[in-house]
Amino acid sequence: MRKLFIVLAKLMGFWMFYSASLMLISLPSYIKMAGENSTNSYILSLVIIWSINILLELIFGWLFLLKTKWLADEFKIKDGDNLP
Repeated sequence: MRKLFIVLAKLMGFWMFYSASLMLISLPSYIKMAGENSTNSYILSLVIIWSINILLELIFGWLFLLKTKWLADEFKIKDGDNLP
């Protein structure tokens, strides 16, 4: 069970880093599109929300990718555990 958790957590970490990088790349184009028809407060809220989302994805990606054994220990997942 522990090995399965570690593999799935690492896959989730890779996916989160990939998602954060795609969001980071597409952020300037969204700002440009929003700037054509919107007010400054809308653009500012868009940037703040996207920045928080990117930061959270990077933090959880780092946690799942590099700290998987620590997570398994915190969740008390042992090698001999079977699926319920």
